[in-house]
Amino acid sequence: MQDEIVKSLKESGLKITTVRTRILEILNISIKPLTVHKILSEIDVNKTTIYREIDILLKAGYLNKVDFGDGNKRYELSSLDHHHHLVCIKCHAVEDVVLKETLFNEENLISLTNKFKVSYHNLEFFGYCHNCQ
Repeated sequence: MQDEIVKSLKESGLKITTVRTRILEILNISIKPLTVHKILSEIDVNKTTIYREIDILLKAGYLNKVDFGDGNKRYELSSLDHHHHLVCIKCHAVEDVVLKETLFNEENLISLTNKFKVSYHNLEFFGYCHNCQ
């Protein structure tokens, strides 16, 4: 995986730094979006460096920002297949979910009806996981 990350960073013209590469590796093995706090627990650098690197990776299109409405921004790789999240409001478990129908038609309808160009969307489902029901 590290070879792929280095190759991708080179192709995009971004500098290959240890922190940048490590952030991408951590997010690659994660099964859910991670907060800066969680990423920091895996890398021994200061918080400012992590925020700066995440900002660079966001702008370069490597990461997506995910917001579950709890005040904590989370990050995941943008290279993942398009998906949404199931979030348990009791234990905070997060699971990816792929919708059988795309929202492409809805986005087109919004664009036409509201004269609004949709760039992206976030859709999260909140409820109780199997263990918390």
